[in-house]
Amino acid sequence: NSLIVDLHKETSSKYLGLLHGCYGIGAILSPLPLQWLLFNNSLKNTYIIIGIIVLVIVIISILIFYSSKSYKIENIKTTEKKVSKEFVDNYFKTKRNFLLILSSIFIAFFQAGLLNWIVRFMILKFDSATFGSITISLFWICTTISRFLIPQLKISPLKALGYGVLIS
Repeated sequence: NSLIVDLHKETSSKYLGLLHGCYGIGAILSPLPLQWLLFNNSLKNTYIIIGIIVLVIVIISILIFYSSKSYKIENIKTTEKKVSKEFVDNYFKTKRNFLLILSSIFIAFFQAGLLNWIVRFMILKFDSATFGSITISLFWICTTISRFLIPQLKISPLKALGYGVLIS
């Protein structure tokens, strides 16, 4: 995330949306080939195959990265501030920072709770774990679509958050 912000200061939201959208697509699609690998190979061979695939992807990524001009990021000589007790105290005394952390915690609680509840509800209500899996997949598909869609809208992040809350 921070590399994308460094590379694309003015348009980082668009590229972060693209990054998170691609992550979502990978999360949605990856169980399919993994399931095939596990049913047709031993666990050890599956790990070896995945390791080879990851190694090939890393090598290709390195070649692409160094063949482009984007790896020459501006090197700024700055010293990083030490995190002290005073810094942490001042950070949490700022109402905005405290509310930001609190809302992040609540979002994580909500997402984890919702995803666990969906599966449990579908199993109890319809006696089917399949419905739970489908519902979670739909949740992640919609989340992935939103990662691509939101940066394309010409609205402020605060309005996007507000509309998301209203839609929810």
